[in-house]
Amino acid sequence: MQFPQGLIHFVLLVPTNIQGKELREFIKSKDLKVMDTFSRNSKLGFALLNESDDIDDSVKIATIYSFKGWEMPNVIILTELDNRFNDNTNFLMYTALTRTLNTLFVVNRLTEYISFGKYLNSIRK
Repeated sequence: MQFPQGLIHFVLLVPTNIQGKELREFIKSKDLKVMDTFSRNSKLGFALLNESDDIDDSVKIATIYSFKGWEMPNVIILTELDNRFNDNTNFLMYTALTRTLNTLFVVNRLTEYISFGKYLNSIRK
């Protein structure tokens, strides 16, 4: 299966390795190619992709922490679960929010951030 042209050059950012590995297995079960940061030499693959003009139709998955210093045209962020919110969560979310060059999607699973989403929606109008 290949992605339509508009869905290329994006990365899914997840809070933890465990969540990333679960997501990777789910995506692979749908017969999609996956590039991730959960195995050896995977960051090298991200680096080569970043320097290449070739269109890569694989789903790219990384933890928010491991993606510090990187950018992608399109970023999808999966926030932490409510029961896992801690002092480091806001720092990681700031890091994740600043990784996009064009389009940002946030799948929010934290009640802590609901008011922020409502605020962003109100200033968009």
